Amino acid sequence: MSVTSNQIRCYELSPGAPAQGTYEVAAGSTLGFTAQSSISHPGTLQFYMAKVPSGQTASTWDGSGNVWFKIFEQGPTITAGGLTWPSQGKSQVTVGIPKSLPSGEYLFRVEHIALHSAGSAGGAQFYISCAQINVTVSACAISTSLSTAGLMISRAVVAARQALSCRFRELIKRLTLES
Repeated sequence: MSVTSNQIRCYELSPGAPAQGTYEVAAGSTLGFTAQSSISHPGTLQFYMAKVPSGQTASTWDGSGNVWFKIFEQGPTITAGGLTWPSQGKSQVTVGIPKSLPSGEYLFRVEHIALHSAGSAGGAQFYISCAQINVTVSACAISTSLSTAGLMISRAVVAARQALSCRFRELIKRLTLES
């Protein structure tokens, strides 16, 4: 597969065909892919996500544009004995969805770059798959993206209050369910 091809985004067996469905996942949960056979070549493993633009859906958007962000990268383990690749031989790979991710629809992409033939131009092999997901955020999720020190301190106080309030609500729910 050429790195200049649109197929490098989310390899499609039938380009233009509608996707199977959009899966709902909570921010902070673990998500992954299962291969039909194990990852048999040495190489790097990455996970990427792209937020679906407003007015579009994950099942129809093609992932175009400078919108992808990496959430995980796994390179080699280097020892005196050489390199080993943690993903090699695995049939399932997983990653945690960032807890701070805003809710909404995303494309979720796994990429394994096989390096066994990478000694020549165009020799690296890309194994890519995507899923359509709708990320949900807990009512107790707290955003901490402020920049100045004064605001960070005030935000920390607000966050602590929100966390206590959230824990109190969760305790009330549990007590109500146990009654």
